[in-house]
Amino acid sequence: LGSLFQADGDQSTDIKRRIAMAVARAGKLREIWQTEILTLKLKIRLYKSACCSILTYGSEAWVLDERACKLINGANASMLSHITGRSHREEANPKSTTFNLLKWIRARRIKWVGHILRMKDDRLVKRALHHIFSNPKPGDILMDTAAATWADLQKQASNRDAWRHRVRQVAASDATKWRILA
Repeated sequence: LGSLFQADGDQSTDIKRRIAMAVARAGKLREIWQTEILTLKLKIRLYKSACCSILTYGSEAWVLDERACKLINGANASMLSHITGRSHREEANPKSTTFNLLKWIRARRIKWVGHILRMKDDRLVKRALHHIFSNPKPGDILMDTAAATWADLQKQASNRDAWRHRVRQVAASDATKWRILA
């Protein structure tokens, strides 16, 4: 599957490539989307597993800035409009979409952050996350966390039930709130 990295740090090539792969898969499944035998709920579950899983591979490394969010939301709206029969505009609107892929990505990312924070301190991925915490950017993997210190963030993640609740909050939120930068 792989992920593309560029020397200039531009992630749009990787996101566009992932979108193209997901759209190609969605196109192969057009007979499923058009059938009246399957319920919309089942079609959306198939869409998530067959298309969204391809599109979001490596999304933990993406910075969800305005450009990235527009690319992802536009592709999601386009594919969903073929499945639901609703307009592209209706599916692009976060308040009326059938499935909000950006919320799904953000919830997956914060879930993954919790796993990393509970790892031993000598793990490279945890040290990388600490670097991100120390050098924040709007839209980074920590965008949905709220902690003044690294120790506070680790303490929050150690309470698995509370962290799962936080993941559910992110998945259900209406806001596109960025982490407050100190």
